[in-house]
Formats: sequence, C-alpha cells, structure tokens
Amino acid sequence: MTKRLAGRDTEASAPAQGREAILAVAKKQFAEYGYHGATLSKIATRAKVCKANIFHHFGSKEGLYLAVLKDYCEQLSPLRGSRPISAPTCREQLRQFAQVHLENMLNEQSAVQLFLRELLAKDSLRKEILAKGVLEDNFSSLVQMVREGQEAGEIRPDIDPAILAVMLLGADVFFFMARDVFQHFRDVHFAASPGDYSEALSEILLRGCLAKRD
Repeated sequence: MTKRLAGRDTEASAPAQGREAILAVAKKQFAEYGYHGATLSKIATRAKVCKANIFHHFGSKEGLYLAVLKDYCEQLSPLRGSRPISAPTCREQLRQFAQVHLENMLNEQSAVQLFLRELLAKDSLRKEILAKGVLEDNFSSLVQMVREGQEAGEIRPDIDPAILAVMLLGADVFFFMARDVFQHFRDVHFAASPGDYSEALSEILLRGCLAKRD
C-alpha cells in the first residue's frame, strides 16, 4: 500500500518537475539568445524533455516566453518574494522599494538583460504583451503605494504618482546599466554601494533638493 501511494506521489509530481525544468532552461536560453535566437528544440534537449511537453505546459513558444517574463518579474519585484515591503510610512515603504528593487536587479542580472532587450525591441506587439501581461500589475502597485501616501498627507497631492514611480524605477535601471562606468568617475562614490545609492536617491526624490528658506 505504501509503495503504491509513493508511486502515485512521484507520478503526480513529475508534470510539475517537467514544467519547472523547462522554465529554468528557457530562462537561460531566452536571456542569452533573445526570443528569436532561442529555439524550442534546444530548450527541450537541455531540459531533457520532448518538445511536445513544452506545448503541453505552455501552448507555444510565445506562451513559454511570457511565462519566463512573468517568473522573472516575480523575482525582481520588491512587492513579492521573501522580503515584502512593510513599513509604517509611505516614505519608508518607497525607500525600501527602491533598495530591494535594485538589490534584486543586481542579483538577477539575466532577468534584467532580458527585459532591457525587450524594451529596446522594435516589435510593438511584444511590448504591449510585456506591458499588459507582465509589468503593469507591479507598476500599478507602486503607483497605488504613492497614492496612499498622498491620502495620508505624506506626499504632495499635486505630484503625479506615475511619474514618481517611473523616476524610482528608472533611476535603478540606469544605475544597473552604468555602474561599471560610474566607478571610473572621480566624483562618484556610490558605484560599489547600491544601498547608499538607493538611500540617497530616495531622500532626494521624496524630500527634494531645494534648500528651505524662511
């Protein structure tokens, strides 16, 4: 009886393991070769499955690619994962967001490179799929965080929440892309300290840089 149950458990877990194996290989292939360069044949071979299994789990190459982007998005988002954003004030929440987001980007460089490739692609349909199917929920969550700060009186009501969200995300992306160049600038002292960069960035964005006058 025990052996039969164990056998059933193994059979039940096999499809899930096959899907995860395909996804893990696909993430590496798409990150290295891009959408057009990666092939289902190579992904199937590396994942040790037949190509039919890919179609069974993901429906198509586009479906597999979308699953890869969604999985990477989950890894990059500070709003999910093992370090959820939790702070009593909006200012502190946004500071944590910027810091964790940049840390995640530096820890998942293949994911960021894949997203950057998509952002630079000329295929408008793929960009629409990327926006609506992958990125929009996380961006909307960040915008909502800013709106709640406005409602609580912590953030000026005349500021566009979406612009502040873009500035936070964009500053992290630029640091990721230019950090190896920054380290050669004599006036830059934060190239090797992403945490210091995030802290200063949040301070400037959330408190401003103009001196107070009586």
